[in-house]
Amino acid sequence: MVKEKVLDLANKINGTKTGQPGALTPESVEYRLIEPFLTEEMAEVALCLKMGKPQRAEVVAEKCGKPVDKVKQLLSQMAMDGIIMLFTKDGIDRYALLPWIPGVFEMMVLNRENRKKYPLTRYFDEHAQHLGEKLAPNVPVGHGLMRVIPVQTAVDGQSRRASYEEIMSIIDKHEIFAVADCQCRLSNREHGVGCGHTVEDMCLVFGPIAPYYIRTGRGRQITKEEAIAVIEKA
Repeated sequence: MVKEKVLDLANKINGTKTGQPGALTPESVEYRLIEPFLTEEMAEVALCLKMGKPQRAEVVAEKCGKPVDKVKQLLSQMAMDGIIMLFTKDGIDRYALLPWIPGVFEMMVLNRENRKKYPLTRYFDEHAQHLGEKLAPNVPVGHGLMRVIPVQTAVDGQSRRASYEEIMSIIDKHEIFAVADCQCRLSNREHGVGCGHTVEDMCLVFGPIAPYYIRTGRGRQITKEEAIAVIEKA
């Protein structure tokens, strides 16, 4: 039985609309990824979230017409599963939708307990391959979606070697750091493929996303000095 609101949510994340040309269907890997974790009520709440624009639970509750306590409970569970993102600022939790990649797939793969029960890494690989097939003919080499260095005003989107000083200028802007397993290498290793590089404690996370990793067990908090050691190791 298809969960209609869950399918609507999958399409909202995808930037498409259920039933229209190019929309996701119940057979799409994106729907299959999130369907086991969501009730229709949870999806209804998530549909009130914005893409990349965090909102307080009280705002979301007003939009969907549900009690705040119930909405907080549902949002918290979806954030734990990795379907939505939790941002904490000034002690206040806010929630938002994220793209599939980088975003939902990585966050879901990093939930160890769920990864034991569901083929999350296989779904991640399937989505990435489909995405690659669409993008590869039109994207120059070195200009893909994912890079080692984040794209910021301080660092342009070109593939190149950044200086140690340049990397440190980014690190110096932040106070909270976390480190997690590399989601891409983890997925490959579970399928017996990949580059053979180290998986554990190789994904450095900082800024407003770091507390989410720490609170949900996706990563562990580290010091600035430990973050620099990760960079040097990488």
